[in-house]
Amino acid sequence: SMRFYDYTAQSISSEVYGSIEAKDKKTAAKTLNLQGLKVIKIKQQKRFSEKIFWVFIRQLMILTNQNMVLADSIFVITKQKNHTISSLANRIKLELERGKEFHLILTEVFPTVPTYTIGILRIGSEKRGLNHAISAVLSLKEMEDGLKQEINKALAYPAFVTFFAIIALIVIFDMVLPEFANRSTPNTTNNIQKIILGGAGKGYSSFIKLFWTAISVMTFIEIGKRSKISKEMIYRMFVNLPIISKISKMQSSGEFVNSLSLALELNCDISEGVDLAACSVKHYLHKKKLLSVNHELKNGHSLSSALDQTSLFSKLDIASIQIAENSHSLKQTMKVLASENVKKRLKNLNLITQIISPVAILLLGVVIFVVAYTIITPMLIMQNTIG
Repeated sequence: SMRFYDYTAQSISSEVYGSIEAKDKKTAAKTLNLQGLKVIKIKQQKRFSEKIFWVFIRQLMILTNQNMVLADSIFVITKQKNHTISSLANRIKLELERGKEFHLILTEVFPTVPTYTIGILRIGSEKRGLNHAISAVLSLKEMEDGLKQEINKALAYPAFVTFFAIIALIVIFDMVLPEFANRSTPNTTNNIQKIILGGAGKGYSSFIKLFWTAISVMTFIEIGKRSKISKEMIYRMFVNLPIISKISKMQSSGEFVNSLSLALELNCDISEGVDLAACSVKHYLHKKKLLSVNHELKNGHSLSSALDQTSLFSKLDIASIQIAENSHSLKQTMKVLASENVKKRLKNLNLITQIISPVAILLLGVVIFVVAYTIITPMLIMQNTIG
């Protein structure tokens, strides 16, 4: 398989940097030599992180806001001193020159970047409104980053105390309780004490089992996301859970409305806009439903009727779209719905932020109670034994 290599080479006039695609390092160096370049350093290109993606996108926005086309903007970015960003820009430049679409390049280079973000950028790049698209994804990114900071603040103190509480529990279960477990008798202990004493000497081993189980589950989900079959299985497993199903529907409908609003603003016709918007939806099953909307439109159904059949949109949203179709104001209505979706999402995330702190403190209280009761248990057993 072909791989990308970053190189530093000497031309007749100066030192040059760039990227090249080749089977291996030796082939890459040979190709550069044939181009009249003396290779100084060459190495296989590393994976780019999501953090690099956002740095790149911000730089791209500055250039597109100056009415530069995508190819020229990428070329300017290749000339900067930051080797990671210039390496990324060189790779994108090579792929664009071969005729590959911008959104497909981003999907390949940044597999962890959300589908919705790539979908919005796709609409912008295909409809000559990349600066509007970048502005939209950056606004959403800043909003989410701000809320993540609030959530982290709310969780910081409970997490800190819980960490030390877990250490205390491990010490008590492994070093204190085993001795008292040997001295206790069924007659001198109640049911709760029996359960606690049953864990004597198993504190650290139980923690390790729980830790690796959690890691295994997260790894399974992460690997599953990369396979279409397992991805569909995961989505189908969660689709029957009422609360999760409702939240995922709200998210998918919001992503679709936001994308369609941008597409219509950039003068897409409804059919093309619907397809582009459907491709920006992250949820695999919801995306399949939305991609079938165009088929319904070709069969003579209205957009509101076709969207209603997907069962992803609220009755209020469907009614608004229906009125917009009848009054020929779909572009303006979708823009209003997109704005309301952002506000609604912000409101829901704020609510979650407010709930997380008391819930975390409540869980912390439960942990502290378990620690306290575990410490008291040996004392109660001694008292019952002496008594």
